[in-house]
Amino acid sequence: MLVVFLGLAIIFANAQTKTAIETKDLKKEIAENLTKDYKDFQVIKAFKVDTKGVVTFEIMAKKDKEFLILTYDENGKFLKKIEPRKEAQKPKVEPRKDEPVKDEPKKEEPKK
Repeated sequence: MLVVFLGLAIIFANAQTKTAIETKDLKKEIAENLTKDYKDFQVIKAFKVDTKGVVTFEIMAKKDKEFLILTYDENGKFLKKIEPRKEAQKPKVEPRKDEPVKDEPKKEEPKK
């Protein structure tokens, strides 16, 4: 029983609540930063995140195929920007030198 209690205490101690909020409810400083530095981006979702009493705001924004996750502190100060991998940035996989290319017919070895 004690082990279960301690396990639950650890889980709740590391608890984080993420609440969706309306764009209109963002702090003035965040809205101004979005207008100034990310004017071509459309805000998709906004969240208020409370981690052990530390409040931050996460903004998901999109422009064409580019996505950003912007994080602000509770006073509206910009903290960080995360750029999830874009489709266009997928690495091109080159075939190995000893591996035939898919569209290229295999070379037949001479018969002995």
